[in-house]
Amino acid sequence: STQSTWACVSQTERMSVTSKLDKWLWLGVHNEVGRSWILSHRVNLVYKALCAFYGLFIFFFVWGASEEWSELMFVYLTDWGVILTCSYFLSSFAIAAVPYGKIPPYLWKPCHWLFELVLCTELVIVVVYWGAIFNGNLTSLQFASTIHAHGITFLLLFIDFWLNCIEFVTTHVVPIVLFGILYIFVNLGYTLGVRYLYAILKWDSAASVGVAIGILFFLIGVFFFFKGLTRVRAKLQGENSSTLPRTELSGLAGKAIMGSADL
Repeated sequence: STQSTWACVSQTERMSVTSKLDKWLWLGVHNEVGRSWILSHRVNLVYKALCAFYGLFIFFFVWGASEEWSELMFVYLTDWGVILTCSYFLSSFAIAAVPYGKIPPYLWKPCHWLFELVLCTELVIVVVYWGAIFNGNLTSLQFASTIHAHGITFLLLFIDFWLNCIEFVTTHVVPIVLFGILYIFVNLGYTLGVRYLYAILKWDSAASVGVAIGILFFLIGVFFFFKGLTRVRAKLQGENSSTLPRTELSGLAGKAIMGSADL
């Protein structure tokens, strides 16, 4: 009996912690995944489908262009970005295809955060790769793959940012930082155990540690940069709200016009 009581108390405490964490991460956040403030539902669905197919194309194209990619796909940050971007495009298309009110939180919340993560991560990848890693020693096929993995994927995500209604939530920077720290440890472990992946990150000096910390802070800065851009997007939503169908209003402007109830 005593054991059952403690088990119930423990389960209650776990539920309480989970509830508090969920509230801390998602308080006031509405499901805006798969919606567009400017495109009609059909056009938005077609756009999401094209992005989803492109994500699959990139996944297999990058895999085919690299002789070692299948062995190292879990250690290069670029490949993490390709896999996560593909996952976002596929999941956002699936969510867009489902009637809005029938999407449970455990489906749209991960996709919402995934968009925040991949948009920030892809910009970091593009800047660091072209600014400090690219050396031009690539075959034509590898260069084409590089353009897709270090440019076009981010471009599509950036376009998606201006079309969708997903907000950047301040508290979501914490799991994004944890993601960055996770990759740092993966990179460190592989470098010390096998070989270095990036010439700028050999983990053999204080400078390498500084580079890792600098990139992590850059990731944080990128997050708040996009959070600031959501205000610009919200202003555009507000200016165009009178010309949009009521069902298409969303995001900050939509909430102001339609109310704050979570549909």
